[in-house]
Amino acid sequence: MTPEDYFQECSESLLAPDITGALQEKMRPKRDSPASSNCTVFFDIWDSQTGTRSKHLIGKTVMIKGRACRILAAPRRVGVPFCTNCCRWGHPSKGCRGRIVCPICAGPHEKDLHRLMCRGCKGNLKGNPPMPPTPPGTACPHNPRCVNCKGAHEATNGKCPFWKHCRDRAWIDAKYLEARNSPSPRPRCSNNPPVA
Repeated sequence: MTPEDYFQECSESLLAPDITGALQEKMRPKRDSPASSNCTVFFDIWDSQTGTRSKHLIGKTVMIKGRACRILAAPRRVGVPFCTNCCRWGHPSKGCRGRIVCPICAGPHEKDLHRLMCRGCKGNLKGNPPMPPTPPGTACPHNPRCVNCKGAHEATNGKCPFWKHCRDRAWIDAKYLEARNSPSPRPRCSNNPPVA
């Protein structure tokens, strides 16, 4: 069976919202031995720091090709901690000394306040032309911004280079050092001439 076959089987189970809706990447089947008909399927899920979703899934049974398969916790893979306060890597939220950063737009506000605080979402009815606020339930009209790589995606997006290296402390430390040492352009008023 392919990873897609396992995904299809899981999406038809009662646990589908908890498994398929939270997958970080493709399921990874691994045969127990070349001659065995048994295999172990590994999958990573997005979860809170308290592990609420994992706790709900562990011990449950999912049917795959008519066989009852029990969900077990895999051995822990040590990674670099991700702070949900400042959306940066290298420390847990409990020990964060940074300012709060929105994972959607990298603005100085919590994710829950994004629609109220972000200029693109809260709108400006006094502007020329007036811009209405984004209606609840609709996607943000602007591109997201990652606080880590500055890419056009949320800081929690699995496609971010930082997420792809989430188990590589040396890579993450090197990228932060590189960003800290690179000269950042100073903002200047459009009325002032460039500084030579």
